Amino acid sequence: MWPFGKKGKDKKSGGAAANGGEGGNIDDLAKTDAQKKLLLQMRALRAEIGEETLQKMAEKLRLEDLKNKVRHDIDNDETKKHRLLDEIRWSLQEDRDK
Repeated sequence: MWPFGKKGKDKKSGGAAANGGEGGNIDDLAKTDAQKKLLLQMRALRAEIGEETLQKMAEKLRLEDLKNKVRHDIDNDETKKHRLLDEIRWSLQEDRDK
């Protein structure tokens, strides 16, 4: 998950963004010098970290976000809390029947 551009863009441009910004058209993406510097820095960090590591980090963030959402729903929404409890009970009973 890369927040600075479209997901399929690397495939179309031959992976230029994954190579530290070589060959990528930064002028189209950034309007100011500060944005261009930040974009170049982010591309360099992305190349340094590696795509696989970034994917793992993004998955972990999604999981944490989902956990926080479930906690919030349990604490603040009785309907969702009861629905979740019913699903857990149903799942436990289904496991006992097997």
